[in-house]
Amino acid sequence: MKHVASIRFIVQRWRELAMRDGYTDHTTVVYAEPVVDGWLPAFTAPNGTQIVARMSAPFPNERAARNSLRDLLQQAHDAGRINLNEHPAAQEQAA
Repeated sequence: MKHVASIRFIVQRWRELAMRDGYTDHTTVVYAEPVVDGWLPAFTAPNGTQIVARMSAPFPNERAARNSLRDLLQQAHDAGRINLNEHPAAQEQAA
């Protein structure tokens, strides 16, 4: 299922859909959604839900759109609003 959300609410949607037990599920995929005039930042949550950021103007290329979401999420992580780290149990299983 695909949803469109204002860029203002992307961090909230990330918290709801991409995080488990206070950590980001690293199966979440950040991508760029093609639109008529360019690209919008988006992500697919582990449950398959797609969230596309609604913005006033799209980005000119995929990389710029993905980087904008990456930067937004990093700022939210640095501010303590989300945790981009993988759950320690998942890290132990990978080892």
